[in-house]
Amino acid sequence: MATTEVSEWAKFCRLENIYGFSSFGFHSSSQRGDAYRFGARYSLASDLSKVNINGRNQNTADGYAQLMRTVMAWGVVESYFELYDVKIGHQTARNSNLVPHYDPTKLTALKGKLNNQQCFKFFTELKLHVNSAHETVIDDYLANPLGGYDVSYLFFSYSSCVCSWDFNSAYG
Repeated sequence: MATTEVSEWAKFCRLENIYGFSSFGFHSSSQRGDAYRFGARYSLASDLSKVNINGRNQNTADGYAQLMRTVMAWGVVESYFELYDVKIGHQTARNSNLVPHYDPTKLTALKGKLNNQQCFKFFTELKLHVNSAHETVIDDYLANPLGGYDVSYLFFSYSSCVCSWDFNSAYG
């Protein structure tokens, strides 16, 4: 089975070979490897489907696989914006560069998938380990999972958290 690639990745590589990396309008501090890192992260996040963990049940392994995909997806987003030197970890930069590009239909579908007891349980536990700004977004989500919270900030709260809790004891 072939790996998933960024749409038009082969075209990017061909044009980059002809015109050079600097012709794409990325930030002056960006290097060729940064673009390839973005492509590799995209491919891995897209292609991860299962995780096998010795001594853990399938629900726990599936939970870890989804968490890994979430972290990797956020890494893809961050690496893309880093090419343009946009720090989307900062709320103002995220709101002006990322949020306006949300597809409303996909956003509604994603919020529908987050509207379940397993997600509530996960984010309730995660809330104990994040900073106050992330805690506020998690509270907004828990109060109204179909509401106006920022999904990117919700996932950023997980990705930026050094979790000290045991996922297996909570879910396994």
